[in-house]
Order: sequence, then structure tokens, then C-alpha cells
Amino acid sequence: MLFRSCERISERTEQSCFAAVLDGHDIQMIAHSLHGRPDVLSPTIGLRRPAFNTAAGRVIVSQLPDDRLDAWLERLEPKVMTEFTVTDKRALRQEILQVRQQGYAMTAQELRRGFHAVAVPLRRYDGGTIGAMCVAAWLEDSVAGAMPDKYLAVLQDETRALQPQLL
Repeated sequence: MLFRSCERISERTEQSCFAAVLDGHDIQMIAHSLHGRPDVLSPTIGLRRPAFNTAAGRVIVSQLPDDRLDAWLERLEPKVMTEFTVTDKRALRQEILQVRQQGYAMTAQELRRGFHAVAVPLRRYDGGTIGAMCVAAWLEDSVAGAMPDKYLAVLQDETRALQPQLL
């Protein structure tokens, strides 16, 4: 089910897509579909990435209640990945609260230079967040500013369609 959703998103956006869950301070890929340049994502289920500097991680963490978010941030040991990586915990908290308010997350070059992503919460039938769906692309492979406009609507449509099926 998630694999097919990733495929549909990839077809519509012409970019790679993945679904991930939170595991401690990492996200873990549980489904994916690669499109175009396969070097955007390593094509492996189980791939782990830091949650703090990924769109998928931020959108999942944004759904935590404030006390759990604060505890998560307290234990976090952020590491610089690029010159764009946000490592200040107060700034991260503000970023995460903004994600919570807008309902999606975007990152640009925080995990890897030239790489950007947009993600939305993946919700089960009762509205609880179980993970995230994310479109990932190289900056040169997508139109500047296209992440929120072009890819966000596709992600939102697909996750809304999935919600009644997820337990």
C-alpha cells in the first residue's frame, strides 16, 4: 500500500518519494520509489537518517506534544552535515513549531548539499501520526520554489487517500 503510494507520488512529481517512521532520533525508510536520479536516496528499505535535519523527521516530530518534543530535543545531539544544517536546539524547536503550524516541512541542503525535500504527516484512520511521506530531489532537478507548490499538493492528496486504510 505505501509502496504503491510512493510510486504514484513519484510518477506525478517525477521525483523520488519515500515513507518513513521515527525511531529515536532517526527516521527509518519503510517504503520508497526512486525516480530519475537514483542517487537522491539509497534504494534500501531500512535506511536511517537523522530526524532533526530532514523534512520527514521534522514533520513527524512536530506532531509530538510539547513535553515529548522538549524531551526529544533535550536528548538530541545534532551534528553539522552541511553549512546549512540547523544545530541550535532553540532554532530547531522554532522550526519544528512552524512545521506543526503549517502542516508540512521543507528542508534545503541540511542533510546533503544540493538536496532538498518536502514532507507531510502520514496519519492513520483516527488522525494519529504514524510517519511521514516525503518527496526528495536535487535542487537542479526541480524548479526553484516548486517544493511547496508542485509537490506538496500531491503529497497531501495521496496521504489523505491513504488515511482511512491505515490502522
